Amino acid sequence: SAQTRTNVFSAFNYINNQDLWYGNAKNYVYVMNMLGAGGVENSYIVIIIRHGILLFVFIFILYYFFIAKKIKNHLLFNKTIIFISFILVGSMNNSLAIVTPWSIFIICVSVFPKQKKETQKTKAPIYISR
Repeated sequence: SAQTRTNVFSAFNYINNQDLWYGNAKNYVYVMNMLGAGGVENSYIVIIIRHGILLFVFIFILYYFFIAKKIKNHLLFNKTIIFISFILVGSMNNSLAIVTPWSIFIICVSVFPKQKKETQKTKAPIYISR
């Protein structure tokens, strides 16, 4: 399985330059067969195969701003956990190239409450005695 994840980068050897830049969804099965795998085990490579490098860059920028907007009010620690669990773990397979994980992400960030970045301490009123 680890070897499959490293071999996936040779997928670009089986795609011509035009399909690499502009994408061709028909290449997915061909690349999968050439790699001898049950699937292309990298979300980013799947997006590049289907949509090309140009659209991948645009999609990646949209993903970044979308996630940043949805988690902007969370604490830094929580942002880190969300980012690591969703993006890094999701990058280990081809799941981020489909709509289901993104739908679940949208539901989760919409349902779970946002936390304030800083909690303000309230000071006790000062009484002056006469």
